[in-house]
Amino acid sequence: MDGVTLREASETLPELVARVEQGEDVVILRDGVPVARLVREAPQPAAPAKRVLTPEQRKALDESIAWAMQPRQLAPWAFDRDALYDDRGG
Repeated sequence: MDGVTLREASETLPELVARVEQGEDVVILRDGVPVARLVREAPQPAAPAKRVLTPEQRKALDESIAWAMQPRQLAPWAFDRDALYDDRGG
């Protein structure tokens, strides 16, 4: 193809896109100089499928989350605070 002017491209864009879909490259000219090229887009890979959990996996996950969300009491300190800050190394 020789190319189309910028004005022709703006007036006939749907037709140019249809030609590109058919595999043709379209060169756009400004004052007879190529400034752009319309080309067919490469196919994009399909998005990865979402993982579906089995009922047993879902139950185990729910139980794990429930266990992790339970409030817990912290264990008391296992050392004497006063001895910790005693300058004599107590």
